[in-house]
Amino acid sequence: MFHKHLFQWSIPAILETISKSIVLAASILLLEKFEFGIMTAAMLVFNYHVFISLGITDGLMIKLPGYFVKNRLEDIKKSLSISLIYIVPIIFILISIGLIAYFFYEKTLFLHVALIYGLATIPYQYYYHYLLLNRFTYSFEITQKARFLIVATRIFIQIPLLIKYGLLGVAYGELIVYSLASIYITFISKLRLKSYFDKETFKKLLLFGVPILAINLVGTLAATFEKLIASIFLDFQSIA
Repeated sequence: MFHKHLFQWSIPAILETISKSIVLAASILLLEKFEFGIMTAAMLVFNYHVFISLGITDGLMIKLPGYFVKNRLEDIKKSLSISLIYIVPIIFILISIGLIAYFFYEKTLFLHVALIYGLATIPYQYYYHYLLLNRFTYSFEITQKARFLIVATRIFIQIPLLIKYGLLGVAYGELIVYSLASIYITFISKLRLKSYFDKETFKKLLLFGVPILAINLVGTLAATFEKLIASIFLDFQSIA
């Protein structure tokens, strides 16, 4: 089990992180300072969107292993389905507000890029929930393939888009990466999430998840605080 977890979960996860770091390094080299400043500020939209889940998804990472041990496969699928059905409509609403602001108030490059990263959170959530579904049912061959696809699309699609189209290329590349990953992992997964929502289960997940949210919120803010403050008070060139 150790070797299976190492080669089918840990190593693909490390490679996925490295591929993202390569894209970031290429962006530093190829983008103008103000463009990289815009990218840095816009990426906060992606980094912070996970808090919309109110800790439910984080709480499930603690609960799901227990469900698997007790052979409660349906509870795994139902819990993840509730989490996904809760978070995606909220993201749609927030993006709609952003689109209204963009088209009717201020068409800035920053808002354009931020909206692309915001759109990328939707396929990311589908990808992430199916990743958890297969991880906690020990279908590591599924998660391995999905993560290798992300590595490949970052190297062979996102970086060429960055080289050719600059800031918008890398932003749309992020949307493409997670769109392809979400479609692929949904297609190859042997298990399916359902269009299911239960208020009582949602309340239980919420009560369990909110304290975890508080801890993760502090950790994430501590790690990104300088970017957040810089994005509020400095111009984009200074952020870079």
